[in-house]
Amino acid sequence: GLCGLLLCCLPLLLADQLLHQMLLGECVDKMLEQVSIWKKEVDNSSQSFVQNLKDKQKENKGKIDKLVSLYLDGDIDRSLYLEKKEVLMREKVSLNSQKNDFERNGKNWIEPLRSWILDTKKASVLASSENYSEMKAFVQKIGTNPNLLDKTISFSVSPLWDFVASRKAETVLVAPSENRIFCPHDGVADESSILWDILNFARNYFE
Repeated sequence: GLCGLLLCCLPLLLADQLLHQMLLGECVDKMLEQVSIWKKEVDNSSQSFVQNLKDKQKENKGKIDKLVSLYLDGDIDRSLYLEKKEVLMREKVSLNSQKNDFERNGKNWIEPLRSWILDTKKASVLASSENYSEMKAFVQKIGTNPNLLDKTISFSVSPLWDFVASRKAETVLVAPSENRIFCPHDGVADESSILWDILNFARNYFE
């Protein structure tokens, strides 16, 4: 029956799905190199941002302390004191919020991106293996269980993996020993741009 067909064909279908998602080791290495460059850039900009934020917080605290001193010394009246204090306290809250947001979201996309790139390499390894349980687990991780509809078996994957498959469909992968990344069917598409498209799409996906 159809269920028997699904069980019979599943190993081949899983391997085919993995072939659509894998990238060559050379591609993975190049992508990881770029992620390392991005990480350094993010680290440098993060340090500047954090230092600038600390300077603003220090300045804000100094203004609040000075304002309190002026009020305690009787140099400004209560209404003006409360008005200026409200402005400075709003600034303090805003700076603290920026600090918390940065700590929470600053460069959280780096490691998920790196992990995803390594997954594309894992897909390559699994596609050439006979470990069907791991194949199934991996395909479920990146998408859904196989669906059987109108005698046709299909998989659904996340937009990121779908983008990889669509971009790869425009090319023919070549061996790393040839020192190339992708070989376009029509000779028009730029090899590095295809890889760059995938990497940029992945970055935007995780950011």
